[in-house]
Amino acid sequence: MKKLLLICSFCFINTVYSSEADSILVIDPFTDLNQIFDLSKLVLWGENTDTTSCFTTSLINDFGTTGYNAIHVSDAATPYSTYVPEVNGHPTLRTTSCFDYSFGKIDRIDKNITIEFDLLFSQYDSGYGEQGRMVITLVDDYPDGGLRPGDIDSLQLTAPFGRPKYNLRLRNSMPVSESNNEYIHRSPSFMLYGGGLDAEGEFEKSADWGYWMPGFSSEAGGGAPGQPSASDFPATGTKKSDKPWQWNSTDYWHHYTWQIEPELMSLYMRRSSDNESENTLVARMSIPQDDLGEDYIIEKMNEVHGTTINTLPPLYKWHPSFSAVRIYFRGFNGNIAYLANLKIAFENIEEPVLVENQPQKPENPFYPNPAINGTVYSRMEINQLTIYDIGGRLVGTLTHLPANRITDISHLRSGIYIYKAQLTDLTSTQGKIIIP
Repeated sequence: MKKLLLICSFCFINTVYSSEADSILVIDPFTDLNQIFDLSKLVLWGENTDTTSCFTTSLINDFGTTGYNAIHVSDAATPYSTYVPEVNGHPTLRTTSCFDYSFGKIDRIDKNITIEFDLLFSQYDSGYGEQGRMVITLVDDYPDGGLRPGDIDSLQLTAPFGRPKYNLRLRNSMPVSESNNEYIHRSPSFMLYGGGLDAEGEFEKSADWGYWMPGFSSEAGGGAPGQPSASDFPATGTKKSDKPWQWNSTDYWHHYTWQIEPELMSLYMRRSSDNESENTLVARMSIPQDDLGEDYIIEKMNEVHGTTINTLPPLYKWHPSFSAVRIYFRGFNGNIAYLANLKIAFENIEEPVLVENQPQKPENPFYPNPAINGTVYSRMEINQLTIYDIGGRLVGTLTHLPANRITDISHLRSGIYIYKAQLTDLTSTQGKIIIP
């Protein structure tokens, strides 16, 4: 049985929608390293006696006709692109083989965020792709004044490198056939929420080694992300690539589009030389708002993932904002990922805006609140009712709704919607519809 909750916190006469253009946060063609905050310069690594970047840029051509300026871990740094303290008696990068783009706090509830890039791996990893992975993380609670060199060794500090909220992981695992007994474990692409043993998310730190690992975060609940498991999200907190899995390539540049909507993350992939119409959905992950209750979260996750869970994943939390994007490379032993043409942007979801000096409508035109059995009544006659999903796409239009008659909208899937009702007196009113 579906329940419909109508929230009319935006009921105004002569209401208009905002139509602010998309906001671009980052466009980086990687012709140089000028736009990034380079965490590898926070430590001494290898035989260096001064701060040195682990990154370089190169023109990288694939086996076809496509070549891009790319950022990647340098040949000198790849032996140290790991998280153990030392390699051959020299200090490692300790997961500082990453860089940041920081912004002011950005609220997610009214935005669709898109991160696009092209990616090519230098080689396949014979295991699960852990030695050549790349991780993109939405980070919040970014420290005022930025990151400081000595903080990596200061375990008494609280989240000195911010907190991971959502991340995308891409790995260069060796492709195997579906008949291979390791097929279920070889997912090259998956997503996570939060991390560690804190519901707010935490980057790893090691009491044994005595330092933070700002490029690395575990699953929510502390599990090792991407390790063999027969269960997909939401049972284990990860969502592996949808079958048939799309393997990350060592032969051709591939273009990736990571979309982070308020309640859903999706990853699309195509060969970079192909048209945008060739985008293929690789993976998706349901991230329902947690203020709507456990039943809502579980129902949404089961609907998106085709599962039958009845309990929440570990430390599940919906994260409302981010203030930076961190990109981590583990290029150990020559497992190098080449990243090109990065774009980070957000689209404002249309929200009602109050026109100044206009009186408020005195009451919600719909009742009961919440509705019963997916139906609702209107207190007054409505000429036209239009309903939009949270991305601003029209999902339904109803006309000539008499007063005090049943309106059935139980056909709508669970989610958050915006309705706009044009009344018979030529005024209009609108608000949010939430269908658990």
